[in-house]
Amino acid sequence: MKIGIFTDCYFPTKNGISTSIVHLKEGLEQQGHQVMILTVKYPHYEKQEPTIYRFPSFPFNSMLELRVGLAAQRTLNRIVQTRQFDILHTHTEFSLGWSAKRAARTLYLPIVHTVHTMYQDYRHYLWGGKCVSPNMIQWFFTRFLAGYDAVICPSQKMQAYLSGFLPALKTVVIGNGVSQTRFSPNRLTTEERARIRGNVGLCASDKMILFVGRLAQEKRVLELLRVLASLLQQHPHYKIVFVGDGPLHQQIQSLARKHAIAQQVILTGYIPWENMYNIYALADLFVTASLSEVHPMTLIEAAMCGLPIVVRRDKSYTDIVQDDCNGCLADTDGQLAEQVAALLQDDVKRHIFSQHALSVAEKLTSEKYVERCEALYKDVIQRKILTTDTHR
Repeated sequence: MKIGIFTDCYFPTKNGISTSIVHLKEGLEQQGHQVMILTVKYPHYEKQEPTIYRFPSFPFNSMLELRVGLAAQRTLNRIVQTRQFDILHTHTEFSLGWSAKRAARTLYLPIVHTVHTMYQDYRHYLWGGKCVSPNMIQWFFTRFLAGYDAVICPSQKMQAYLSGFLPALKTVVIGNGVSQTRFSPNRLTTEERARIRGNVGLCASDKMILFVGRLAQEKRVLELLRVLASLLQQHPHYKIVFVGDGPLHQQIQSLARKHAIAQQVILTGYIPWENMYNIYALADLFVTASLSEVHPMTLIEAAMCGLPIVVRRDKSYTDIVQDDCNGCLADTDGQLAEQVAALLQDDVKRHIFSQHALSVAEKLTSEKYVERCEALYKDVIQRKILTTDTHR
């Protein structure tokens, strides 16, 4: 198949969406398919790649590092026609998504879409959230998703959300996946582990709580630190490591100083994805209080590295965290703190959870993700052919 993937979010921007698309592209190419990414240009990023076409763009939200593509419809149509794509797959609800929809309609091509974001949890980035209501977001999705041959939901949470106001929409749940070759346990030697722990700021006796993600309001990082502050105060050898950048970086530091735990709160900043295995390998458990996720890559990576996981109960984690099996699902922030405390004090239980995490992760590989997308493409293309023949 020849597949055109449209996205406003791609490298050099590093996040779960761009990582998921990279997995999809690489996996499809390994299966012999031809894949082109149609995305946006970034200032000062000059790397040229034959299978990536970049449109001019402008910044939309600096805090989210989001850029919106400016694609002339005739140019985009010509690219799609010249490349002879068999199917289009959009990963953006912004301008490139709309342009791809128009191209698919004009050229009568099958088109599918993946919804990656719970926008109602990101309204605060637009005029403080005062001008965008949940009903407006539903109205937008109703307009945008009309005409798609299928919509991919990375989790049951997203499927339930869309079905709530679009019951006739054809949706399919295809969860994200992570490469087992990049993330697997026991790859570090004892010497390497000790060296990296020292570089991060950990002593040999420290127990490490890990959070990976944007340091932003929707991730509830301040709530997480507040609820764990008492535990950290009681156990000076417990440390929490925040990996990632974001607008709340300084507020986390201030909150740590306020609770007199500044020496136990480590902010690494951004760490390249290819080096993240080393960080997961150091941790004793992974934790997040976020309720805005869809199907987070970071949790899959943590499970693949054998980490016990403690999260707030949310449908986005359904197939990643099994309660009292490979982790804990907390109904409140207070319960989350209690579960973290109990796990850190129980080495045997953490080991059992770690083994179960590896079993859970076997179902969440990038290979399985690619297989499911490939099967959907073939089904959608076949249905489009049958529809075309019927209308002739």
